Amino acid sequence: MKAMKLTSAVLVAGTLSLALAGCSGGAAGGEISAENPVEVSVGSTAGGASAIFLYGIDQGIFAEEGLDLTVEVQQSGGATLPAVMGGHIDFGASALTSIIQARAEGLPILAVAGGTGASEDPMTDISQVLVDPASGIESLADLEGKTLAINGLNTISQLSMVKGISDAGVDPDDVEMVEVGFPDMVATLQQGEIDAATVQEPFLTQGLDAGLVSIGSSYFEPGMAIGGVSTSEKFAAEHPEVVTAMKEAVSRTAKAIADDPESFREFQVEAEMIPAELADRLNLTSYRGEVDLETVQAAADVMVEFGWIDEVPDLDALVWKP
Repeated sequence: MKAMKLTSAVLVAGTLSLALAGCSGGAAGGEISAENPVEVSVGSTAGGASAIFLYGIDQGIFAEEGLDLTVEVQQSGGATLPAVMGGHIDFGASALTSIIQARAEGLPILAVAGGTGASEDPMTDISQVLVDPASGIESLADLEGKTLAINGLNTISQLSMVKGISDAGVDPDDVEMVEVGFPDMVATLQQGEIDAATVQEPFLTQGLDAGLVSIGSSYFEPGMAIGGVSTSEKFAAEHPEVVTAMKEAVSRTAKAIADDPESFREFQVEAEMIPAELADRLNLTSYRGEVDLETVQAAADVMVEFGWIDEVPDLDALVWKP
């Protein structure tokens, strides 16, 4: 396994200075290539969101596209877009809902590549709703008057649950949603402090092993896009060749994972990203190389439906074009 550059970045979420400092070194005055690379950074939370970049680095894909990429781990997804807009990082991997909301608020952010996505088969998703089998909860329709744990408020997880619960015929206001970290969800559920939880791998498999049962995916639409890679309009205008290379590298890495998921699984074990004893049974994160406008539109429509944004922003302008 090749050496990976992984740094931790503690970034202030409120910083919105546009003093971009990107592309530090390499390729000045010439086209970028494997022989003439440029140093760039991408911010991402740990886990599945960052795994695609680390795997692409390990496989030499980013280097082949002329990118000497550093992955800066953010403490929370909420820090990523402000870090991009403030020029602390060149690219950010974040939930599409965050990118859409930022654009709706008038921030000059662009979606340049795909990212994490839901599985076409809900029962193979990396995030599923777990319950105690003795609870009598068999579907989202049974959550009325119950307490549901999500990993964060104003997240794609919360939006998906609000949509799914509403579609099941229940008023989302009749379900109490509380914030619980993924590592604590199984124990909190077993202790009876909550009635259901949107649990993500590897905690999903650990919960199933402990006797909890899944009532379905945490996402409201099979195969929907969840995350995306963004940059600022200013960075894209100044470094279009870098954005093109990033888009191509993400697309190639997503395809490599889809073509050989076992290699990706082995990489995550070697990188100590997933427990070796569970590796063969974990559901793997799905990735999209391209920005899927259809599912972006669906997510934006749901955000309007439930009052997260006033209106759908110009999604065609949201997606970067070379």
